[in-house]
Amino acid sequence: MVWYYTLTQEIVEIDMAFNINAKFNWHDNTTGEDWTARNTAAYDVDVQNIATHEAGHWLMLGDMYNKPAGEQTMFGISAEFDLQKRSLESGDKAGIEEIYPAG
Repeated sequence: MVWYYTLTQEIVEIDMAFNINAKFNWHDNTTGEDWTARNTAAYDVDVQNIATHEAGHWLMLGDMYNKPAGEQTMFGISAEFDLQKRSLESGDKAGIEEIYPAG
């Protein structure tokens, strides 16, 4: 959730919430746990992977859903066990540069 002044576009507050329920197993993948081998009914997701995507929204990037964007951090769907979206990729960076041009 991003709060900003509509006239100036100045961001004044940002909050992130994770869906904590029986449908998701959240992991930080820093403990050495082989969570990709688990066989549970819940969807296994990486906190850093999801947090990086959500932080992109803080920068006013939108979700992408076209198939070629599937490897981009701002792709709107995360696969179970996905770890590759922990950093911004070319399309994500291009979007930031478009919104916040240098100089």
